[in-house]
Formats: sequence, structure tokens, C-alpha cells
Amino acid sequence: MYKFIEIISGSRSIVLSIFSGILFSLSFPPFKFSQLSFCFLVPLFFSIYRKSPHQAFRLGLLSGVVAYSLSVHWVKNTMISYGGLHPFLSYFVTFLLVLYMALYFAFFSFFFVRFSYKFKSLVFLSVPSIWVSLEFIRAHLFTGFPWILVGYSQFEMQYIIQIADLTGIYGISFFIILINYILFNSFVSPKSLIRWEGLFLVLITALIFSYGYFKISPRFFSGKTKIQEIGIVQPNITPEMKWSKKYIGYIKNVLEIQTKSVRKKMNVSEKKRKLIIWPEASLPLVLRDKSNWTEWIKKLVVLKKTYLLFGALGHSPNDDNKELYNSVFLFDSSGTKIARYDKKHLVPFGEYVPFKDYLFFVNKLVPVIGQFKTGNKKTIFEIGKNKFSTLICYEIIFPRVVRKFKEVDFIVNVTNDAWFGRTAASEQHLSMAIFRAIEMRTPLVRVANTGISAVIDEKGEILVKSELFKRWIWNGRIKLNKNPETFYSKYGDIFVLCVCFFFVLNLIGSRFSEV
Repeated sequence: MYKFIEIISGSRSIVLSIFSGILFSLSFPPFKFSQLSFCFLVPLFFSIYRKSPHQAFRLGLLSGVVAYSLSVHWVKNTMISYGGLHPFLSYFVTFLLVLYMALYFAFFSFFFVRFSYKFKSLVFLSVPSIWVSLEFIRAHLFTGFPWILVGYSQFEMQYIIQIADLTGIYGISFFIILINYILFNSFVSPKSLIRWEGLFLVLITALIFSYGYFKISPRFFSGKTKIQEIGIVQPNITPEMKWSKKYIGYIKNVLEIQTKSVRKKMNVSEKKRKLIIWPEASLPLVLRDKSNWTEWIKKLVVLKKTYLLFGALGHSPNDDNKELYNSVFLFDSSGTKIARYDKKHLVPFGEYVPFKDYLFFVNKLVPVIGQFKTGNKKTIFEIGKNKFSTLICYEIIFPRVVRKFKEVDFIVNVTNDAWFGRTAASEQHLSMAIFRAIEMRTPLVRVANTGISAVIDEKGEILVKSELFKRWIWNGRIKLNKNPETFYSKYGDIFVLCVCFFFVLNLIGSRFSEV
């Protein structure tokens, strides 16, 4: 009889763990039930309640596997459809990624049980500190993979996400996990809500929403004085066309037609201040100073009296060196190449192969995998008095990369999300870019090859966006922010470092205290 009860109890724990993973995935695109993020951990808490740390680890691992299997399943589609990998191998690589991400769920569950036994008075602060510390580690370990951190689920919740200019994305994650734990504890110990845990939650919620209301207020952004007119070109070139020589003429024709269409819609009274943007790797070739392509670009910008920013492959200044870079070039209205930026944070398994000697089989993933080199120069682009930075694709999900360009008036993110196919990955990618605009209080222009292209203001509101896999152009003006730098842009991740310090203190304390 005892064995039967144990089996039933174990089955219930497994079901609850799986349910937590499902709720987590439903909080993000494509489902976008962001409210579920405030309770997604409650079933897992019940699942691991009064379990040993090692039992909690296993149940947390299960929950994480479910959560990320549903959230990043698009990885296998990318490798099969565009990388040419065997389906079995692509499923295996995807599983390894999911398992790695799920380990953070597992360690969270492990430490939750340890801390809840030992620090009952401050556990409501210890629990979110565990989660946020592990998110911070995931964002940095092995070059970092901060995809769909729990705070990103709130990208459409304007009043909540404004605190990102103080705490970064981690303050929102902390708030979400805090609510999850207090909600769980209200079932286990109802009296806790009338103690100071409940008072703290009410206070912190009121502060977050009040701050959000203040930051969204038009009065806060009344100091805008500068304007930049932008033209966006989304050519919708699929990967199989982009890297095939027989389509080069077609790509050139599409870009030229769309660029002319954008230019016709621009205000002719300020010709020399227009910026037209093409996406990442819009020219699928190595751009050299003297070539037919360079001459074509010069004629295009001189004829249309515009600045042109676009992505192409860059080469080493030394012609004898075969090194390639994922680069962005800026040509001015006289047809002169005035600036170049080489991507600093490369995509593992997309632009280089980590542990290449051991993972030689992944070399087939994309045509130039493993050949890209890391850029080492900070480039600030200028159009008159307006300054902007350009982040290429994956770089936009790293706040530490964006903060290096904190003196700019606006941010440009060029990307090629065609590799994701028709999955939720493109919208997940866009949702993370929104927080960079808030953290820096700077408008952000996102230009994607196949979508989603968008214009985001300094409050994180999407002003306009394109559809996936459709040819699209847009022309308009963005108002440039003249407010002083934010706390986050100046001091960076000081909030999360304090949280990590608190987590370490708890960790040390748990080693020396008695159960």
C-alpha cells in the first residue's frame, strides 16, 4: 500500500513538473499568454515541495526539458531545412541545447529546496535571487545564450517593463519569480500574505507600475529635438537563393527597385539626411573597395542623394589574408564608403564552431560556417550630427554589447532571420530587441531580410512592423531622444550583481547551517 501511494505521489510530481514547463512556453511567442509567467512555477513548487534536493533536481530538469523543447524547437527546423543536416543529427543537437538550458531549471529546483529549508524568514527574496542569478550565468557562460529569459515574456506589458532602464531585463525576471513564490506560499502558508511578505509584494508592485506610468508619460520625453528620416528595405530573399550565384542578379534587381521605391516616399527637402537600410548580408558576397558592386552602390546613393547602410561580407585589410567578417557598411550621399562595423559577438554553430576539433561534423551547417572572424573595433556611425550604432543579428540580445555604444542617438539592428523559417523564433528575437530600446532609452530600427522588421521607440512600443516572408518597405521619421543616459546604460548590471551576491551569501550560509 505504501509503495502504491509513493508511486501515485511520484506521478503527481511528474505531471506538475510537466505542467510548469508547458505554462512557461505558453508565456512566450507564438502563444504570448504573458500572464501565465506569473504562475508558471507554482506547479513545480508543489511538485518539489518537501522533496530532497536531488529529487527536486530531477523534477526541475524534466520541467526545463518540456519548457525549452516547446520554446526552441525551431532549432531543428533550421538545421534540417537550411543547414542540410541529417534529421537525426539535427534532433540530437537540438536535444543537447534543450538539455543544457533545462539544467538551469534543475539547479533552480535544487537550490530552492535547500534554501526553503534553511532560510524560512527570507526565502521569498532568496527564491527569485536563485532564478535571476542562474539567468545571469546562462547569459554569460560559454559566450552566453540569454534566449527567452523569463522577463522577456512581458515585452507587450508597457507598465511593467519600464524598470529595464534601471535593472535591465533581470529586474523584471526577479519580479515575476517573486510573485510565483508568494502565490505558491499563500497556499502552503496562508498567513504569510498578511505578514511582511505580502506587504513587500504590494509595495514593489505599486512602485513598478508607478514608475512605468511616469516613464510612459509624454512629459518625460518632451526634450526631443532631433529627427532622422529612415527608409527600410525588407527584400525577402530566402537562404537557398541568397547563397546561390545564379540569383545574384535577381537580388541586385530587388534591392534596387525597393530602394528607389523608398526614396520616392522620402521628404525631398532634406535629401542629404536620409538613411536607407538594407538587412544583414543583403549582398551575399565579399565587398571590396574596387568592384562592380561597389560602383553600382555608389551610383545608387549618388542618384538618390541618400546614405545607405547594408550588410555584406567584409575581408581583412591584408589582401593575402583570407579572413572573413560579418560586416555592415555605410556609404554617404556622395558614394563614399565612410564607415564599417565588423560583428563582435558571433553566433555559435552559425558563424563559428566552438570546440571545432571535436564537433567537426557541424561544419555543414551554413556555407561559411567557421570562417568568420571576430571584429575588434567599436564603430559609431554618423549622419550629420546624428550618431547611431549597428548591432548585427544575435548581438541585440546581449545588453552588455549594446551598452558599449551608449553615446548614440538611435540603434540599428540588421538581421537575417530567414534561417528560423515560419516559426516563433523571429518574434522571440524581436521581443528581446524591445528591451534594448528601453534600457538605453533610445529608438531602435530593426531591419530583417525576411522579417520581422520594426521601428521601436524608447518606451519599447512597436510603432510599425512587417510581416514574415513578405517583401516590404517603409519610410518615416524617428524622433531622437535627448534625455540623459539611463541608470542602466551608465552602471550596467549592478542590480543583478547585487542579486548574485545575495545568492552567494545564501549558498555559503546553507553550507554551514543545520537543516
